Amino acid sequence: MTRSWSTHRHDTWAAYLDDQWRGDPDGVHTVLDLCCGTGLMSAALARLGYQVTGVDDSLPMLARARRRAWPGRRSAPADPS
Repeated sequence: MTRSWSTHRHDTWAAYLDDQWRGDPDGVHTVLDLCCGTGLMSAALARLGYQVTGVDDSLPMLARARRRAWPGRRSAPADPS
């Protein structure tokens, strides 16, 4: 599978966040990805072992994010009201 520039960029940011969160004394294991869009960052963080919940107001974007999902990844529509 060829990885796109965009996927690589999200993997780079996810690795940076992972590096920052490793120093947290309580440990970061779960992530809430607000405005997750198509789920690129959620997927990148999940590949690093985080339990990720993606939230977005756009149902079409959430549908795309769900197609990237695997067991343990959750997504939910945002309630704009």
